[in-house]
Amino acid sequence: MASIPHAIFAPSFAANFTAMKLTRMIVLSAALAFGACQRDTSPGDAAGSAPDGAAEAHTLAAPAPSVAASVKAAEKVQGWRFDQDYALQGERLPDFSLPMHGGGALSSDSLRGHWTILAFWGLWSDDSLADTRYMNAVASASSQDPDLDFKGVHVPPGPERGSDALGVYLSLDQGLQDQGGLWQTTVDDTGAVAAELMISSVPTYLLIGPDLTVEAWRPSMAAEGDDVVKPMFRGVAEIRKDVALRH
Repeated sequence: MASIPHAIFAPSFAANFTAMKLTRMIVLSAALAFGACQRDTSPGDAAGSAPDGAAEAHTLAAPAPSVAASVKAAEKVQGWRFDQDYALQGERLPDFSLPMHGGGALSSDSLRGHWTILAFWGLWSDDSLADTRYMNAVASASSQDPDLDFKGVHVPPGPERGSDALGVYLSLDQGLQDQGGLWQTTVDDTGAVAAELMISSVPTYLLIGPDLTVEAWRPSMAAEGDDVVKPMFRGVAEIRKDVALRH
């Protein structure tokens, strides 16, 4: 793990996250208590029926989709996370537009209608540099799927710190060449878009659905070792299937 501290763009969301956890604990406690009452008042039930009764009680006790979503946040799909450690998880991606390195532009509207892995990274960040070989692998695999794009967003260490964004490199071109960068990347010179998208550290990866919903996210790949890319893509397939069923 790189020793350089992560960049902090967004304010703390600890209070909201704590409130969410307390809500989930209260709901789950109520569900378990209700399930126990059901079992106590049904002495004729077979011993093996208790798990079904508990599951039914939990379903009845969930009063709102937001609570169900917080429970789902604890679930895990290979290679991805759903918890509110990333503040915009499950939300629509805010509007943005950034210049592409080498020409053109990338905007939130241009992501509509297909799946995108959006990678926030920076040449100044040791953790990002440790991830570049995995980013190359993800970019290469994504290029084989016509409905999945991989785009980088190069960000500075903090708001208005564009002069520090390149680390030891003289240019983004030099850094990409040195790191074997196979991916297309945009340039967020001021960090304004990273702040708007609540990116609190790099590297951070967002899986964006066709309707611009942030369906999942993940932190550094290098921290998980070499066997990380295939599970990520198995997770992408599972999430896409789940979204297709919902719609």
